[in-house]
Amino acid sequence: MASAIAETAEATHARADAKAAIRAENDALAHEHVRLKKLGLITDQIQTSEVLTSKLTRDGSANVVPGLDELKDSIKADGLLNPIRVEKTENGFDLIQGYRRLSAFRQLAEETGDPRYSRIPAAMVPRGEPLVGLYRKMVDENLIRKDLSFGEMTHLALSYAGDEGIGAAEAVSSLYASALKQKRTYIRQFARVLEALEGAVRYPEAIPRALGLDLYKLIEGRPDLAKDIADHLNRHPERDKDAEWNAPGGADCAKKRQAQRGANRYPKPP
Repeated sequence: MASAIAETAEATHARADAKAAIRAENDALAHEHVRLKKLGLITDQIQTSEVLTSKLTRDGSANVVPGLDELKDSIKADGLLNPIRVEKTENGFDLIQGYRRLSAFRQLAEETGDPRYSRIPAAMVPRGEPLVGLYRKMVDENLIRKDLSFGEMTHLALSYAGDEGIGAAEAVSSLYASALKQKRTYIRQFARVLEALEGAVRYPEAIPRALGLDLYKLIEGRPDLAKDIADHLNRHPERDKDAEWNAPGGADCAKKRQAQRGANRYPKPP
């Protein structure tokens, strides 16, 4: 009898120890899950309809999402290899990175009717991260893209400057710290053009680098020219991107300047 009681007691203690060990392991796993999720290393499947894109001004233009067809083909063939990044809110999620990926999923859902594309893999970023950190994440991810124009990068910098109440030059230095010095200079010069035109530009992604830099030089030499260009643009609200940068006084003057520069470089033979 005594032996049986002892064995029962040992078994009870063993079960209690096993349960305690399981609870401790579960607690550790739960804490680790929370830690990894805060670092954005845990991916969830979330509804694309719950993702808002208004928290940050995108560095890609709202008028066009370049390379979207190729991205959709890749997603259909191999799935999404790189999840978007979002910040959880009371009513859904704010997009931090992955506007093109989100756009591709939404288009695929509409085009195919496949419910798989109504949900997208997403990593969570910690709530309350300073705005500059969120913008930098987006900028650093997209600096490697060859199709991102100076006009788009400048538009983002000006939006960030407005959000933070700082000057354009400071915004460019902060957001594009990892870019080459020459690129930062170009973005600041584009910022001068867009600021001088006072919001009249509708298609910043359509501004070629050479044209933007020539406009910068023209506006620096003739500040009154900016108002003339802006007034012309505002009188044509239905314009497309080609009409925008063939505006009299703007692209025309810049093209003449480019032509003159070419003539000086390669003078006609006597």
